[in-house]
Amino acid sequence: TVTGVQTCALPIYTLTNIRETGNYSINFLSTGHIGSIHRAAARFDEKADKFRETGLTECSLPGSDLPFVEEAAIKIGMHCESIIPIPANGTLLIVGAIQLIDIRHEIITPDGFVQMHEEKIAACTGLDAYNSTNLINRFAYPKPGQPATPIG
Repeated sequence: TVTGVQTCALPIYTLTNIRETGNYSINFLSTGHIGSIHRAAARFDEKADKFRETGLTECSLPGSDLPFVEEAAIKIGMHCESIIPIPANGTLLIVGAIQLIDIRHEIITPDGFVQMHEEKIAACTGLDAYNSTNLINRFAYPKPGQPATPIG
């Protein structure tokens, strides 16, 4: 599976690290951590310990050398497939392949649905706005000529 992450104003050493190692992690944290999430985007000195600076805890996962955030309900290890410049706004699109996913078991339903809303996962809009994830509804697979059918 290939996913994309648009990046803006990455510290040069972060981008250099992705290019050199070919890997990066994505961590989904709850709204209770938005101050730490926001501080993680600061342009720290290359030698600074981002985890200590933000109050988050570094952890590792079996089968990966990547650093992850212990407090994250969802941790994704990525392999960088491509870095595409977007001239229109001066950003980069980093396209990666998922190598591993670690999801807190308590938020996975018996049918495999990940209840991000139960963990109050934070979502970022732009560079400085944070939102919460709220489940509005789930629907059965759509079929032509059939109305949308809510699940439970």
